[in-house]
Amino acid sequence: MSNFNDIQNLWQNQPDVKTPDVDSIIKAANKNRKQMITKNVMALITLGATVLFIAYIGLVADFQFVTTKVGIVCIIISIIGAMVLNSQMLMLILNKADNSVSNQDYLNQLIAYRNKQRFFQTKGIAVYFLALTLGFILYLYEFYARNHSFGLKAYVLTLLWIAFAWFYIRPKTIKKQEKKINDLIEQIESISSQFEK
Repeated sequence: MSNFNDIQNLWQNQPDVKTPDVDSIIKAANKNRKQMITKNVMALITLGATVLFIAYIGLVADFQFVTTKVGIVCIIISIIGAMVLNSQMLMLILNKADNSVSNQDYLNQLIAYRNKQRFFQTKGIAVYFLALTLGFILYLYEFYARNHSFGLKAYVLTLLWIAFAWFYIRPKTIKKQEKKINDLIEQIESISSQFEK
């Protein structure tokens, strides 16, 4: 009997193991998934509207320089490239269309999304910014040729905005997105490990 009491005392004196609150993690995962879908859909709509607006300007305005038209084409190509990458990321999220997907499958989808996001944030965004910058430089040349003062101001303001977006906005956005998805992946991994035990 003393062995039973020893075992019972040992059991009662064991430190509490913090188990994850599965319901709250699942709710957070679903909320995060909906936010990612909304963010990607809004980005696609915004980019699509921007392409239509720039194409409209290119068709309606009477530009005299070929560089302006080439600049518009570069800008449109860069935006379409961003739309392609964004739609690929959206498709990764939309693969979990029902509740039949296991935690491990959902975790794999999140990891694939994070990897695609990293590719987009490094190589994809670099190509996007280069093509966009080249497009704006070519596009603004006609304005510079017509009025050097106005054209120079347009160049400076545009290049300052692109530099601000590249060196300030992009790193902050990457850090925020990485933290959010890494936290979610860690939570899903903790749920999966609890079920495996």
